[in-house]
Amino acid sequence: MAPADLPFTVEVIRSARRTRSVGAQMKGSVLRITVPSWMTRAQEADAVAKMTARFRRSISAERIDLVHARSRAPAWSAWSAARRRRIPFVTTFHGTYGAGNAFKRLYNSVMVRGEPTIATSEFIARHIIETYKVPVDRLRLIPRGIDLEKFSPERVHAHRMLQLQKDWRLPDGVPVILHTDHCAKKLLPWLDGMMEADEAFFKANGTPL
Repeated sequence: MAPADLPFTVEVIRSARRTRSVGAQMKGSVLRITVPSWMTRAQEADAVAKMTARFRRSISAERIDLVHARSRAPAWSAWSAARRRRIPFVTTFHGTYGAGNAFKRLYNSVMVRGEPTIATSEFIARHIIETYKVPVDRLRLIPRGIDLEKFSPERVHAHRMLQLQKDWRLPDGVPVILHTDHCAKKLLPWLDGMMEADEAFFKANGTPL
């Protein structure tokens, strides 16, 4: 969402869909630009170059005041375009990424070129400081979270649950786990571990994690 004093915000994301090209779409106060996640490195480099040019045109045409990047590949073109247009560049650093060698750290470093860089947890903030030597005053800690009143189980009435059970054709007693993001195959063991930990916690405390 764009701050009240800015007319637009730019989001750059990697799309999981089998799209063939970089896309751009204006939705309300957000200019959303996507790059396909299936691209090879060569295709990605070409897409980044094209996207940089598109960014510059969009920034000029839509009078963009701030660019906010949330993923590495599109962030490089977003950073380049923002520098050329001399407008603020902000990033949100979500995960640790692979940083085992100098090349990977350089590739990841675009995510700490934001002024500021938003860290989504204290753990991520420490990781940024220790791995990329970013000064503390360039970081902003904005934890992820939800409105517990809005998403309280007490607000979900029985008739709604029964209707959902009917719509999903679920027999009685079947546990349902909802995951709100995409999940790579390599992360499935993590989900198994999460469910095991939740079960153990429930047995010990009588409530889920």
